[in-house]
Amino acid sequence: MRRAALCYLSGALIALAVGPCVPVLPCALLALACLVHRRGRLFAALLCGFAWSGLAIDRAERALLPTALENQTIAVGARVAGFPLLGPGGISLELDDATARDARAVPRRLRVRWQMPGTAPRLGDWCELRLRLRRPHGYANPGGVDVERSALANHVGATGMVVAHPANHCEHLATRRQVDGLRAWLARGMQAAVTDAAAGAVLRALAVDDRSGLSDAQWQVMRRTGTAHLIAISGLQITLAAGGVFVMFRWLCGALWARRQDYLVLRAAWFAACLAACAYTAIAGAGVPSARAAVMVVCAAAAALHGRRALGFDTLLASLVALVTWDPLTLLGSGLWLSFGAVAVLVALASVRHADGPLALAWRTHLVMALALTPLTACLFGEVSWCAPLANLIAVPWSNVLVVPLVVLGMLCAGWAPAVAAILWDMAARLWSPLAVLLEALAALPVVTPPQALGLSGTLAASAGLALLWLPRAAPTRALGALLLASVALPRSPSLAPGEFRVVQFDVGQGLAVLVQTAHHALLFDAGPRWWQGGDAGQHLVLPALRALGVRRLDVLVVSHGDLDHAGGVASVVAGMPVGLLLASEALRRDVRRVALPCGAPLAWRFDAVEFEFLGPLLGAPAATARNDRSCALRVAGPHGSALLSADIEAGAEAALLARQGARLASDVLLVPHHGSATSSTAAFVAAVRPRHALVSAARHNRYGLPRAEVLARYRALGARVSGSAEGGAITVDMRHGGPRVSMLRATHWGWWRRRPP
Repeated sequence: MRRAALCYLSGALIALAVGPCVPVLPCALLALACLVHRRGRLFAALLCGFAWSGLAIDRAERALLPTALENQTIAVGARVAGFPLLGPGGISLELDDATARDARAVPRRLRVRWQMPGTAPRLGDWCELRLRLRRPHGYANPGGVDVERSALANHVGATGMVVAHPANHCEHLATRRQVDGLRAWLARGMQAAVTDAAAGAVLRALAVDDRSGLSDAQWQVMRRTGTAHLIAISGLQITLAAGGVFVMFRWLCGALWARRQDYLVLRAAWFAACLAACAYTAIAGAGVPSARAAVMVVCAAAAALHGRRALGFDTLLASLVALVTWDPLTLLGSGLWLSFGAVAVLVALASVRHADGPLALAWRTHLVMALALTPLTACLFGEVSWCAPLANLIAVPWSNVLVVPLVVLGMLCAGWAPAVAAILWDMAARLWSPLAVLLEALAALPVVTPPQALGLSGTLAASAGLALLWLPRAAPTRALGALLLASVALPRSPSLAPGEFRVVQFDVGQGLAVLVQTAHHALLFDAGPRWWQGGDAGQHLVLPALRALGVRRLDVLVVSHGDLDHAGGVASVVAGMPVGLLLASEALRRDVRRVALPCGAPLAWRFDAVEFEFLGPLLGAPAATARNDRSCALRVAGPHGSALLSADIEAGAEAALLARQGARLASDVLLVPHHGSATSSTAAFVAAVRPRHALVSAARHNRYGLPRAEVLARYRALGARVSGSAEGGAITVDMRHGGPRVSMLRATHWGWWRRRPP
């Protein structure tokens, strides 16, 4: 059975790698034919997994929003499926059971933003809304989050926003779903019982998966200390709840029943534990992490009642097979691999006997878990917190032994003794507060060190090295493990030779952030926008991309001008990475906390045989009337080609550059001015630059309609190849021997669910 389960899971993974072109019906028929022969049953299991995942992929593709309905206003009725997340500019809603009022085909599950509603909807409300929807589409950058894959794994068929309309409304229907009403009632009870808002937000996340009250500062602390898993309804919490019910039920039944019925007592206790796990999962919203834990508890109970080990590889495989059979797309989620990776490490540790005491065993288990999951965490999230083992060593037992039991007991008492529940929740909040102070102190230390981008090969090499070090073998085996770890951890040689340089235009939506790398130096030109719904591209997009590309320090940071779509992320970049020289065309916002020197002509310097020169504006000249025309224009030139970064200059600044620089404007690569606006890229300027490649940084379906078709036609008429981050994601231009070589992340990185550039 173990080999058949592995074949079934392998078939499911192969189908997810292949994508929508899986021949489902022929594979199913071939699997039935192979079942007849005994030797073909393993191959039949492989084909069953392949066909079943292919069928799930086909259903998911059909459930996506039709392309013809993108950006159309549609009247939709839907149920609020999750707690609304409040932000500076409105709320984020997850909607389920969606149906269009005009019988148009809309996905069942949606994610939308509602800008400043009159009354915020509640969990379980039924809403009638006018929505403008699009297919899921996220930013595509090195080290970034794959939004399309996450949406596919969670069956989200469209995202969008609520269009202002007088008929938009939500109403509470108590009979539609009782579990949602119970979750909302428990969340309101905790909010009223706990006076500390920060601790109360954590308790609601622990109890009913309500994360609406968590602040950005709390998320930042937990990310820096590697403890974000504590506020998720994790497998450990559900396992603890099920284990507690098992022990209590077995003790009660053993005290009441005759001793000769021990097997019946054991069966009843396991049955109660499974019910407790399923009930906790339902109250937690039946998310993917909690559902995984409930399935594992049920499989462990079945294994124990059949005389097998409750915690073993067979139980792990059975749980994974059950989850994949329920929903094959769950294999696309990062949490699945972390969860089952952690359980696999626990199973491996449980199979090795040690003569140590309980404290030494707990310390060894914690240390091995931290080391074993480090490569996978680095591959999935792009960073590793070196203080995470210490933070988790304190936080995990403190939270799961002291805080979580009080929260669960309060939930059990809320119906018949509200006063007792309030006391229990208040005690849990008081116990969480000192832990929060400790985590803040650890997060303030400079201990978060992002590793180099591991990739799949690096993750496998690091995991193999750790496994060889852990095995109780002879010295040569451990030496090989140390060598594998060193191959991953040691710094790599520069990928660029002197005279070569690389330009990376990040995908930041309607804004600009461009990295220029030479053999030993790095320059960032603008840092992306600040978003109206909160946050900025500097923290969420630019910094992860820089770390994934191996950039540990910026020698120069240029802020072309003060518009928020260019300068909105500067404060986050300055705070998150060492910056040598800061240049800007005007005074920066107060939150930057750095004095910037002016950028402009004739400032120039040289990095690794590559010339950097500002062509405009003229330093000391009268300021231009328009802020866009005050943008700093930077030209980068080497022996193999040149690139002109023009920011947001418009027709006036282009004419001034033509008059002052003339033929020196000619470049192989041009960053199209002002995102392709009609106020820029005049015919004379385009003819003077005459680029071979024109790069456009603009958001997909942006409200300004950029880039303009007539502007793109102007470049194409001169033979330039136009590439846009809206279609291709991050764009990389390698300026090496033979001229520029352009690649787009969406075209080169694996993932059939990604929207491909035309």
